[in-house]
Amino acid sequence: MEEATAKDYYFDSYSHFGIHSEMLDDTQRTLAYRDAIKRNPELFKDKIVMDVGCGTGILSFFALQAGAKHVYAVDSSTIIHKAREIAQCNGFGPDRITFIHGKVEDITLGNELPSKVDAIISEWMGYFCLYESMLDSVLFARDNFLNEDGAILPNKCNIYLSVMTDDEGKGNRIDSWDNVYGFNYGPIKEWALVEPVTDTVNPNNIASKPFIVQSIDIMKATVPELDFAINFSMPAQKETWCQGFVGWFDVDFDLGKVPIKLSTSPWQKPTHWCQCLFYTKDDYFVTEEDVIEGTLSLSKNARNVRDLDVTIEWAVGDESFTSAYKMR
Repeated sequence: MEEATAKDYYFDSYSHFGIHSEMLDDTQRTLAYRDAIKRNPELFKDKIVMDVGCGTGILSFFALQAGAKHVYAVDSSTIIHKAREIAQCNGFGPDRITFIHGKVEDITLGNELPSKVDAIISEWMGYFCLYESMLDSVLFARDNFLNEDGAILPNKCNIYLSVMTDDEGKGNRIDSWDNVYGFNYGPIKEWALVEPVTDTVNPNNIASKPFIVQSIDIMKATVPELDFAINFSMPAQKETWCQGFVGWFDVDFDLGKVPIKLSTSPWQKPTHWCQCLFYTKDDYFVTEEDVIEGTLSLSKNARNVRDLDVTIEWAVGDESFTSAYKMR
């Protein structure tokens, strides 16, 4: 049987209540968007706005509260029908908001719809920022529908990587497969090692200075630039055994008068994205004098662009290691 991938369930998964409840309940996420929109009304008042991947419509409604003349809310999931009902319940009729059921890459603006919009809003981020590849759709909307002097919210993002110590977590999630009721489940352990784990990390488990592996200017970035290989150098911050790497991201809304940042850092209040844990087959020892150097490579999976292939190569002293991961 062919391995199932995100492509098989991506849009269907967003048709269900649970995932939208999780996102709306994430106050760090939702309030950051609300503040970025409502505290910067100059970006929205009397403007035409496009909401890419509108879901239940919450960002569209914030934009309307900020004075948007009209919002075009686009989503391929059937949740858009509920969003339309929610809009009606809250007094937002078709004179204020138009719902478009389909991929932004397939719609055509013009005729009764405007050929250009003044602002694009989207909550496109996945685990480790780029999982699900929804940023591709935002860039498409930018290139095809955004006015030359228009705004995108958020407009920047940074992806971070750090060395992680987590002996207990690795023992529970990875090494426990060595003995399952007396049986060696080695094949499952091999499988577990290539799938990153999404969870919160205790800041005390961060063993190196974080490194920004990629900075993305969403106003200028191109889709090919979202596949990359970056060399990193991270000074260790304590003497310890390490069990992997941890990644997270932040996004900035700084085109308006009041800049807002949304961070998924281990030092901030947890979000539904948590952090991305990359456990390694081999533990490695670092001292405060060590610098962990290597390369992180990230690319869309050849068979399904919504999946990611990640490879981390690194060296500590005279020892070198490689781990490959599949984000499915």
